Amino acid sequence: MQVYRDMLARTAVIAAAASPRWRILVTVLGLALCVLGLGAVVLMWIERPAYPDAGAVDLLNNTDFDLYIRAADNLSTNPYRADLGTGMDRYGYPPLVADVIAGMKWLLGPEIFGPLWPVLCTAALIGALLMMSRSFGVKLGWHWFALALGVVFIGRVIRMDIYHGQVNAFVLLLLVGGLLLRSQNRVIAAAAAFAVMMSLKPFMGVVAIYFALRGDSRTAIWSVGLGAAVFAVSFLPTLPNLGDAFNGWREATHHFTSPPFITKPDNQSAYGMFLRMFTPTEYSTPWINAPGAVPAFMALSIMLAAVLAIAGLQLHRGSGAERVGPKPAVLLLECSMVFALAAFCGPLTEGNHMILAFAGLGGAAILGAERMHAHSRNSLLWTLTIIAWALPCFFVVFPKQIWLTLGTNASWSGLDGWEILLSGRCGLLLLGAGGLTALTLWRERALLAAQVDRRNARFEAVANRVAPIRIYRAEDEPSGRMHAE
Repeated sequence: MQVYRDMLARTAVIAAAASPRWRILVTVLGLALCVLGLGAVVLMWIERPAYPDAGAVDLLNNTDFDLYIRAADNLSTNPYRADLGTGMDRYGYPPLVADVIAGMKWLLGPEIFGPLWPVLCTAALIGALLMMSRSFGVKLGWHWFALALGVVFIGRVIRMDIYHGQVNAFVLLLLVGGLLLRSQNRVIAAAAAFAVMMSLKPFMGVVAIYFALRGDSRTAIWSVGLGAAVFAVSFLPTLPNLGDAFNGWREATHHFTSPPFITKPDNQSAYGMFLRMFTPTEYSTPWINAPGAVPAFMALSIMLAAVLAIAGLQLHRGSGAERVGPKPAVLLLECSMVFALAAFCGPLTEGNHMILAFAGLGGAAILGAERMHAHSRNSLLWTLTIIAWALPCFFVVFPKQIWLTLGTNASWSGLDGWEILLSGRCGLLLLGAGGLTALTLWRERALLAAQVDRRNARFEAVANRVAPIRIYRAEDEPSGRMHAE
């Protein structure tokens, strides 16, 4: 273990002593990768605009931006109508996204707003990465930040997310910003960020569950309360058909969380995997036809996720929690752990949702580096935790389309045997990251708590030690002292 620590120390010294010329080369490489990645998005946009107002008539019709605009154009006539999409794809979020798009489109006009939306997606992702790199207990050098941006934007999942105008970048920005605000004890501001985030993707209500488990009831209550208010207000533009819009949202939510949509191979949660294992679908041949096994296995999955979350969050919190690392990074890693465990369960976890794993990687890297620098006995566990979070991020930033993230055309049908097990690959990766994080935090807090207890025991022993009784003898007096008569 000492050799391992010495290797880490030498690596840190080399990185710190990087020459200005080396930093310039790293910066140039990062910016070049950014230009390549974002340039590819621009070329795709020019060749095939992702929204109807740009004159695109041959859309794939599964571009999210296209669906958002269709919903925004029909806010007053029920944006959840099935005829606004094709096949199984349609608008399924609360109306907030459509409200914002309708307002921006009216204010700027479609010619300006259309290209602006992917720019905003890009800026949101840059902002989230910048906060994690500079405000969560460390300040990553600008040359390394430029390289990180280049690696991110060259990834195919990132490029396609920007092209499709997906809201994952905004969700990541609100998550990171909200956790940073909470670390500064700005509870209401943090809850406001979480409320907007939950109205973009209701599944992110898992953040409120995280704060409840952590014992932070004030943040949990404010987040739920403001989230409910934002959700309710977002339906106002659907007047006078608010009732139809609300029922349409409920029906759309049921559509996206039930068969046949939920059995699509790009749903890589445990729920989708178990449905493909134990029920007949158009995409797979089940191991056995036993629909009753699905709720049983889901119950076990939820119990496993709950046990891991509670172990990672609450054990030994009293004495050693504050010493694990910077408070913002602790919040970032803990919240990412709860998200990962919840995303493993489902009901809907797709490959591009792993963009949110960047938060987990950032938290694990910051805390892991600090604990290894402090020569923690759990240095190996911290290293494995960082690798576990890096795996989903690696597949997100991989430059080409690969089977593991969104799948390929050949992996979308005829699944059988072990292929069904691997169809839950993203959920299983997130389970591994969340489980390792829980184990590492538990072990680290147990270690720190034991150290605190030993130190307190030593202090108490010293404080309670009885001073020895000293017997006075005349010959012990200094020779020059005169005795009183």
